Amino acid sequence: MPTPYGPDCTDHGANCSPYDDGATVEESTGYTCQEVEADVWQCVSTRSCVDYHMEGGGKFLNEGGVSFVRADVSGRTGVNGDGQICDYDGILATIETFNHASNALANTVELDKVVFTDLGGGDFGAQCDGTAMVNGGGPVDITIDASKSGGVVSFTLDDIDTPQNLAGATGETGRADLSFSTTQAP
Repeated sequence: MPTPYGPDCTDHGANCSPYDDGATVEESTGYTCQEVEADVWQCVSTRSCVDYHMEGGGKFLNEGGVSFVRADVSGRTGVNGDGQICDYDGILATIETFNHASNALANTVELDKVVFTDLGGGDFGAQCDGTAMVNGGGPVDITIDASKSGGVVSFTLDDIDTPQNLAGATGETGRADLSFSTTQAP
């Protein structure tokens, strides 16, 4: 998480370096000289800290059959306010999928990267990378793509190495849903 305060600075609104005593710099560092209280200016991160949460699941259909999905992904990270959330550490994930056509059961998912894009109005896109146990075997490198747009829900879990779809596709209307939310972290 970005440090919420920094060294004193004097060039109000300018890019600054928290590692160089608040000195003004040309390039963006993610820190600007901001007033933190009356007449006190410091080199402060332009990022804020948010808690994020994606959850849902249900019945997903593709040409090959039916998959059932249950997903709950959450964490805390710094954001720039550009609508995208990236996290590479401390991601909590409980994901289980079952593909009836291939009898592929994926669970014990550990994510090392999540990228969420909040599209507004409850719509979002998500891309996650990590590992999962498939059919009780050793860990498999996986990627997950999930989205909700205009009421249409999709979720796919793919084996990166094969590349094989392990589960998911388009959510069945009325039987699948995903939601995404963020809240400002303390």
